[in-house]
Amino acid sequence: MGSVTPSFERYPPLASLQKDIYRPLPSFPSGLPELSESEYRELVSTALQSLSQALESGDVLSVKSCFFASQAYWRDVLAFTYHLRTISGGGIIAPAMLELSKKRKLVEGFQLMPDSVVKFSATATLEWIQGMFSFKTQEPAAQCGGTVIILPEEEDNGFVWKIWSMATWIDDFELYPQNEAVLRNPGRNLVDVEEIDTDVFIIGGGNASRSDSSSTSETLGVDCVIMDKTEQAGGNWAERYDCLKFHIQKSCCQTPYLPYPDEYPAILEKSMLVEHMKRYAETFNLNLLNSSTVEGSSFNESKGTWHFKIRTPWGPKTVVSRHLIQATGLVAGNLFLPKIPGQYNGISIHSTKYKNPQVLSETGVKSVIIAGSGNTAFDIAEDCAKAGLKTTMNVRSPTYIFPRDYCFDPKGLGFYDLVPPDFADKLFVSGPLAIGGQISRDQYVSLAAKEPNRYKALAEAGFPVYDSSQGGDLIHHLLEKGGGHYNEIGDGTQLIISGVIAVKAHVQPAEFTSTGLRFSDGSTLDADAIIWCTGFEDNDREITINTLGRNPFPQSQDRDETMLGPGEIALLRDELWGLDIEGELRGMWKRHLRVNNFWVTGGGTNHHRYYSWHLALQIKAALEGVLPAAYRGVPKEV
Repeated sequence: MGSVTPSFERYPPLASLQKDIYRPLPSFPSGLPELSESEYRELVSTALQSLSQALESGDVLSVKSCFFASQAYWRDVLAFTYHLRTISGGGIIAPAMLELSKKRKLVEGFQLMPDSVVKFSATATLEWIQGMFSFKTQEPAAQCGGTVIILPEEEDNGFVWKIWSMATWIDDFELYPQNEAVLRNPGRNLVDVEEIDTDVFIIGGGNASRSDSSSTSETLGVDCVIMDKTEQAGGNWAERYDCLKFHIQKSCCQTPYLPYPDEYPAILEKSMLVEHMKRYAETFNLNLLNSSTVEGSSFNESKGTWHFKIRTPWGPKTVVSRHLIQATGLVAGNLFLPKIPGQYNGISIHSTKYKNPQVLSETGVKSVIIAGSGNTAFDIAEDCAKAGLKTTMNVRSPTYIFPRDYCFDPKGLGFYDLVPPDFADKLFVSGPLAIGGQISRDQYVSLAAKEPNRYKALAEAGFPVYDSSQGGDLIHHLLEKGGGHYNEIGDGTQLIISGVIAVKAHVQPAEFTSTGLRFSDGSTLDADAIIWCTGFEDNDREITINTLGRNPFPQSQDRDETMLGPGEIALLRDELWGLDIEGELRGMWKRHLRVNNFWVTGGGTNHHRYYSWHLALQIKAALEGVLPAAYRGVPKEV
């Protein structure tokens, strides 16, 4: 076993969306003349041509002059950095882009897609012109794309339109084009073999692995084997509570190559999710081992290979792979249950153990406390109340509520209802969070400000609530807090307003009584059952250790000094989730600093769809020996 020093700086450090990433957005100058569509196109074309010529000249100050002076952003997804990077400030973007365009051998600059140019009004004080473009690189040979946003900047001779934001990405490798026809090829026989050799071993069989990482990798000629602990395809959904539903619309959640059936409603329910995942696995003959777990593993640093011992219904097997994808979810660890004293004689379960109110009723339950106020808590509270159980929600602190109709707003996620999801992803997911996050927040603030009394009745019913106009930020909840909000899908709020669901607010459970709970204010509440919608313990390194089987494999007599076991991998890998100083999610879909051939996927459904392709491209390039080093530098500002 290789030696590992247990004390080192965590990488990358955690940053704050509000303190480190968001900066005040610029204002659009007043008094500028209205322009025609052709003039918009000419302005974007000129900005891209100026940047292309500056890069070709090699003059770093000319490159810098192409960018908006007070603030500018360049987000690259592989095309230049072969990493996921957001570089800010024209004085830093310029030397980085100049260096990388030479390394990648940018061919003929950036080519505007004329029909893509639009004027966009983001807020009451900010509008811009944006367009999409294509370009090619030679090292390695790749077809790439991007988006650009330009703003007017005042100079001595008037206003000049400069690049405020730029995003670049890879579409395809020229030597390794995507081939969707292979998705219909027969799968491998994994049952009758004891030793499995594969390019990629994926642990976890949910949406991220099954519908994205495997299928996108397979279209590049990369062999993948998926292992999952559940009994069937779609098992991660099948094992959840019966009333489960997605809290965003179907158009945002489409899976690549096989969309959800047209007859499915806008809000997908549990049975639909399960059936679609079964259909997906069967249609594309995915190499899937269900009801299986890892008992031990190791990574041979010198050979670049992973070794696994797994337990399956068909007996023990060994797996050797070049790459590993952890697709278990980031909160798949120990259930979080408050450690409070006392003895309770009723039913006390975590939300993951809840199935439906009928199961509770069959044991004599007539009343229930729902501890929590996020999406799951509202789903279960509504389910129990509609079944006739006396239901009380315990809400410790104000909850951010995001209305259903905001999901369908065409300036937000409603855009996915209007265009194909891969096109919407390029506009919504590819750009810098410093801009996209704030624009999203401000749009929802504007919508909330138009209806200040939307949740007045809910607050008067005793539920502590705040909305986007009162400081709520959906991006913060999704990317930093990891939940704790309610996307208002369903009738939960109306059931509270009407008194069908009671609320116990601003207190937290302090002690069990024999018949219920005593709270922090000394009050008590009796119930036949308590359902804890309290999430999971935050220990993602323990998740990695468990995912890898906890034990080294092979055992010590067969190992050498270049092998890393589960504990060492968990210690050395990047931090996961939360944002780094550039606004990038930590450790997701990209190479880790201290562990090679180790990848993590997860997040929301649009994350799965968009980033799985870029994850697959990195693995394909690594297998073919053409993956450049990840660009991690920050050049000196000019």
